[in-house]
Amino acid sequence: MNKYRVLLDMDGVLADFVHGACKFHSKENPYVTPEMYGRYDIADILGMTADEFWNPLDGDFWASLDPTPEAFDTLNMLLEFFPEDQICLLSSPTYHEECMEGKIRWVKQYFPSFSRRFLFGPVKEFCAHERNILIDDHDGNIEKFSKAGGLTTLFPRPWNKLHSRSDNPVVAVKRSIEMILPLDITLHRKHLSKTTYGEARPTEKENQ
Repeated sequence: MNKYRVLLDMDGVLADFVHGACKFHSKENPYVTPEMYGRYDIADILGMTADEFWNPLDGDFWASLDPTPEAFDTLNMLLEFFPEDQICLLSSPTYHEECMEGKIRWVKQYFPSFSRRFLFGPVKEFCAHERNILIDDHDGNIEKFSKAGGLTTLFPRPWNKLHSRSDNPVVAVKRSIEMILPLDITLHRKHLSKTTYGEARPTEKENQ
């Protein structure tokens, strides 16, 4: 039986934080420039202090973020491998008192079946276990979770070390999951769930 569990990051994976933050601060997206690839600290890239960048981001900001273009495809892909009750959202809140409330509103709007299946906390490695898989876009979170004994899959984005694969992140994550899971689980993955989120779009064929 599939006893593996997925801890799925929100911001940068499901929620389009970078686009939303740049729009909020009236800044251009720095990651359209290849020279910025692999740099995670967007506040520094934009020439702002951490307080200038993070402190104004209130509950309405977090609730109003658009889903990333791959958000629904990502979850639909994971449901090929895992029952829905073995997937939990895991997000790190800011210090703003409205941040978690805004994130909950966002989950209820776009992924209502997860409105009672999420965890908030900045120390994601506390959730590490030999059968827990963290999917995250932050190199640092991945490294800490792995060192704590968990399984990991870095979601390719322009701001992490897998930026060269960020054009097809769902395909990259799927291949990583297939490498992590035992063969008997991957062979039977199509029978796990009939749930579909959003309007899933065809992804690049794996043999391309």
